[in-house]
Amino acid sequence: MILSVAIKNHTGTKIGASYWEIEQLLKTADPDCFGTLYDIRHVMVEAGKSWKNGLHLLH
Repeated sequence: MILSVAIKNHTGTKIGASYWEIEQLLKTADPDCFGTLYDIRHVMVEAGKSWKNGLHLLH
């Protein structure tokens, strides 16, 4: 059995609100098991027009 985990960004002050934080978490994770769900609405609240930067960072 293979377990896959996706980290979803969300606005606020908890870890994962910033895609820079998610990028740091994923650096240490197995890419075959861990990924991310890029929620553009939440990114727009956190980063405004720089949402593309986060997308390029994680791509």
